[in-house]
Amino acid sequence: MKQKFVIMTNPRTGSEYLAKLLDNHTQVTCLGEVFSIGPDGEAWNHSKYKQQGDMFGYLDYEFSKSDKPICGYKQISNWLENAGYPKLEAFIQAHHERQYRFIFLSRENLLKEYVSFMLMMQKGYGHISEEQKQKLSVHLEPRVAYMYMRKWIGFNKRCKEILNQKQIPYLDLLYERDFAKDKKVKEKVFDFFSLPYEEIVDPLKQTNPYQLEELIDNYDEVCKYLKDKGWEEHIKK
Repeated sequence: MKQKFVIMTNPRTGSEYLAKLLDNHTQVTCLGEVFSIGPDGEAWNHSKYKQQGDMFGYLDYEFSKSDKPICGYKQISNWLENAGYPKLEAFIQAHHERQYRFIFLSRENLLKEYVSFMLMMQKGYGHISEEQKQKLSVHLEPRVAYMYMRKWIGFNKRCKEILNQKQIPYLDLLYERDFAKDKKVKEKVFDFFSLPYEEIVDPLKQTNPYQLEELIDNYDEVCKYLKDKGWEEHIKK
């Protein structure tokens, strides 16, 4: 019997780093973001299980390809519907019934998270394996930024509420606290799975090590809009 897990998070929280870190451990396979929409507009890699609506059949099939005892994947909030469980509570309950373990990953600086998301969406600047060579910036539509941030806050809050209400144990990771230079995330995830500690080279580098005013072309406009909404706490550098 394999030990299974799911990483639950919003976009641009360090989840790709976490997935690759786990996958590089000698006892772990992490599939990554298997239920997102790919460049061809298809999810599930054209799997027969997609037509059958059998998400867990697909996962079990993929996990069976690995000889490692611990297998999992990451689920981004944006793609819940692609996984066949658009309702968060049903998604969590279905995984809990199948004895999946949960890792919940969030980010405190939501504006920086959204900027990183837009840099990826507009300029294709996402995951990097070498030190950053350039500084890019984006122009944000304040209303749209606010909408996304509200959605992500709602997902974070509801996710924790459900896990706590159902008394489901989970590993709670915070990007700013656990992915800093000391990389506490490594010891935390290894301890969570009772894994021997392994020295794993960081699989990805920080994408945007700059201040927000350097990354947002209309920084003052965005800040004013968020302040008017009472969101000063989310305007962090």
